[in-house]
Amino acid sequence: MTRMKRKVSKMSENETKSSRRSARAERHHAFLGKYNINPRVAMLTLSLSVFVDMLGYTMVLPLLPQIAKSFGAQDIILGIIIASNSFASLIFGPIWGKISDNKGRRPILLISQVGTMGAFIMLGLSQNLIMIFCARLLDGVFGGQMPIIRAYITDITTPETRSSEIAKIQGASAFCLIIGPVVGGVLGAIDWRIPSF
Repeated sequence: MTRMKRKVSKMSENETKSSRRSARAERHHAFLGKYNINPRVAMLTLSLSVFVDMLGYTMVLPLLPQIAKSFGAQDIILGIIIASNSFASLIFGPIWGKISDNKGRRPILLISQVGTMGAFIMLGLSQNLIMIFCARLLDGVFGGQMPIIRAYITDITTPETRSSEIAKIQGASAFCLIIGPVVGGVLGAIDWRIPSF
């Protein structure tokens, strides 16, 4: 009798889990339909967004010492310029995350990309250290998109596929960490402004 009870209890538990999964899947499909989201297109767009953002960042980062020195910056100033980007991302990342919860992910990601593009153009056109500092700060302000991207992935995936989709984004980021400094070094040898464009 005890074994029978255990079997019945286990079957009931499995049915409950299956029912929950089914309900989650239905809510997920309803969400995608409501906002007209194609998960494959969305993931491709997110991957490209991460790729472009990280490639630009990793191309320019190794050149910052050369850029700063060309304007006669001391080591402490160089350190401040490099740190300013991460500092701005630390402050504004959570702010953009909260805004995206209220206004939606896509508009904020678009604003982030446009802001990042403006920051790189500003860096390429910089004529002094203040402009370089402002460009890196601006990139940090608009560059805190990874929390939003992870939240967006959570929105458009199911628990079963979420880990693999996040891994794809991490893969795109890691690939840029490999090729970005190389490409930046080659282009920077010609002119440090080229990687900014």
